Amino acid sequence: MHLGQWTLAAQRVDATAARSPEDVVTLVSERVSAAPGAPVIGWGHRPGAWDREVTVSELDAVSGVTPVVMIAGDGHHGWLNSSALAALGLFSRDDVVRENEWFTAYERLNGLVGDAATSPAAYRRTLDAAAAKGVVGIVDAHTLSAANPSSRGLHHTTSAASRNAPPATAAAVHRLT
Repeated sequence: MHLGQWTLAAQRVDATAARSPEDVVTLVSERVSAAPGAPVIGWGHRPGAWDREVTVSELDAVSGVTPVVMIAGDGHHGWLNSSALAALGLFSRDDVVRENEWFTAYERLNGLVGDAATSPAAYRRTLDAAAAKGVVGIVDAHTLSAANPSSRGLHHTTSAASRNAPPATAAAVHRLT
């Protein structure tokens, strides 16, 4: 996992254990009840094994006007409610947002939740959690490529999270490696 993804995942609803659309809807309902009005971003559901497609209206029924974005575990689609579709500038529909349309929409998620999710403090919490788990080195290919011209051949991606990584993160990466 990339450092930026790890930082964001720590703040999202964990849907990795969901075995059905109903499990995800329950998670969303619980989060909306616990933090009314706060956008719900979740990650990890694996709909490939489910016996049916999901609908926007299922999320609408438990979320009202609260934006909800559930990101599939493979990252290739987002299951959004109507409020999130509108907030991200997507057209109304009753199915998931897939592939290229989803990849473009994903870059706009900070517009829903603000920059706190990728703030220096958020990265610091991730680095502290990594250290507590015994992680002694972190290499983010994007950070490495930007900091070290000799590593430019490495695969790297640019996401909102990695673009917002604080300079302290890059320094911490170099001290650890």
